[in-house]
Amino acid sequence: MKLETPDDQLIACAAHRYCLRRMTYMVEVCCLWIAADWDQFSDQTKADMIKETEQAIENNRAGMDCDVASWKALAQWMKEQE
Repeated sequence: MKLETPDDQLIACAAHRYCLRRMTYMVEVCCLWIAADWDQFSDQTKADMIKETEQAIENNRAGMDCDVASWKALAQWMKEQE
């Protein structure tokens, strides 16, 4: 997906926030999408995604154990990219 406008960044953040609290296949789909398009996100969007992912994990709001594992792996990967 091409993220060309500020609205595209906003939609990406909204999708991430929506999926953070899901307990379905959407978690894995979202994690793969974020990783695939990581270079297109602004520095602010990247920072927000990292922060919100870590907060959801810390507050036990990142789904079931399998979902939490996906979010933890993504959070680690995102921080390694910085």
